Amino acid sequence: MSYNDLVNVPSFGKKRENFDPERGDVVFYCRVCGKTVEAVRLHPVKYRYECPICKGHEISIGTSAGIQEFYSKQHR
Repeated sequence: MSYNDLVNVPSFGKKRENFDPERGDVVFYCRVCGKTVEAVRLHPVKYRYECPICKGHEISIGTSAGIQEFYSKQHR
């Protein structure tokens, strides 16, 4: 994942000068399942998420392109 993927995340802060809509929407990726999921936020002010499929807590957040690039390289 690169800095340009992080600036696409609205909660990253004010550094959004390089927002690239071509990178796709923000998605949640469960590192346990190995799938893009609709993660459940466990606490309203903390970044703790749970996978609705396996109930795992190893959730990555990024753009759809960033997640796909990063995790496809790890599984080669």
